[in-house]
Amino acid sequence: MVRREFFDWLKTTPYRGPISQHVEYPEGAGPEQIAAMKRDLATLKKWLAA
Repeated sequence: MVRREFFDWLKTTPYRGPISQHVEYPEGAGPEQIAAMKRDLATLKKWLAA
């Protein structure tokens, strides 16, 4: 798990490369897992934009 502070710090560095989001959820399969992935991707995009 990566905390928001990591992305705040990353934006202060000269790094401009790709970022990969690895997903492992214990929430089962199907719609619940898809919803969790979408929620987490939205959070990541928000943190990177801030």
